[in-house]
Amino acid sequence: MKNIWTLTLFELKRTLTSKMLMIYTLIFIANYVLTAVTFNVYGADMTVITGQAQSFSVEMLQSSLTLTAVFVGIYVGQVLIQERNSGTIKFVLLRSVSRLQYYITRILSIFLFSLLWTAIMIVIGYVVGILFFGWGDTFVFYSVVTSGWHGIGITLLSGLA
Repeated sequence: MKNIWTLTLFELKRTLTSKMLMIYTLIFIANYVLTAVTFNVYGADMTVITGQAQSFSVEMLQSSLTLTAVFVGIYVGQVLIQERNSGTIKFVLLRSVSRLQYYITRILSIFLFSLLWTAIMIVIGYVVGILFFGWGDTFVFYSVVTSGWHGIGITLLSGLA
């Protein structure tokens, strides 16, 4: 179990310092800002959003689901290829690590990347939403209408899903 934890922390550090995470973040910032600008210019008829910061984050999570899945797939492929091309798999295998531990580590690192990426998307959604729309009075998502912490909880639950 100690080997799995050590390898997972190694992967998490490598993920946090990767250029790929920065590029994905910039792409999503541009996507969110472009959506907010489109809403401000054309109104609600041209976008999927309601124009309130409380709802913006969860609406953007829903609308960018496919793009997120593509990014996670690219991340998995890049990590596996990068290890083989740069020779860093040798560092991992210098320890006495079974194949099962190695693959559990891979699965955990992909899961942690997905959680980290979802958290980044939620934060970007709230920041861009507040900058363009202000906080707003209510959280509206389909038939759910609420406000405050309950709306943030729904957004976090949606991100976890």
